[in-house]
Amino acid sequence: MNLGLGNLTELKGQLLAASLRSDTNYDAVITGIGLGMANLFDQFCNRTFCRTVGKVDTFSADRRHWYLNAFPVESIAGLAKKDSESDGYVALPLPPAGSSLIQQMQSDTGYIMFIALQGYFFSRLQITYTGGYWFDTTEDGSGVMPAGATALPAAVKTAWYLQCQEVWKRIDRLGAQIAQDPEKQAALEGMELLPLVKELLRPFKRMQIT
Repeated sequence: MNLGLGNLTELKGQLLAASLRSDTNYDAVITGIGLGMANLFDQFCNRTFCRTVGKVDTFSADRRHWYLNAFPVESIAGLAKKDSESDGYVALPLPPAGSSLIQQMQSDTGYIMFIALQGYFFSRLQITYTGGYWFDTTEDGSGVMPAGATALPAAVKTAWYLQCQEVWKRIDRLGAQIAQDPEKQAALEGMELLPLVKELLRPFKRMQIT
């Protein structure tokens, strides 16, 4: 199961005692924590970490460049432009075709430069591609990284574990606090990323303005 930056089995291994890891009672809660923290990391770092096939970025055509949201980029499958609702998106040539709009690309950062401004602000460009970091989503460890993919860096995985552990410690897993002090029930309100987590994520944070 894909929990955003890992699978359910490995996250249970980080949060539960060995005697409880075969218990499924907490699976829904742990799944929510994993997905929630992965989404928080994406927001904090201004990017999509998880490898996505067929990801689509859509943006205004009045620009010379664009930073794809999920990177490193493995491949670009499609490029299209829309100038009006009646015409819709029209497919355009991809590199290495000499007529392609893409002049240059840096796969490691997701940077794409076009040969010129491609339209007015109301025109739209759409790029379909595969990008982001790979991690094993199988529960038995049988996943095989596709050729050309990049493994999720250990620092990001460690940060995910640490932040999930922090949330796990704060939540009321048994419902024992339902009738207790509201301050205890609101343990997650206002919680921020741990300082160590922020430091681990700092090298992966995208600062470019697209």
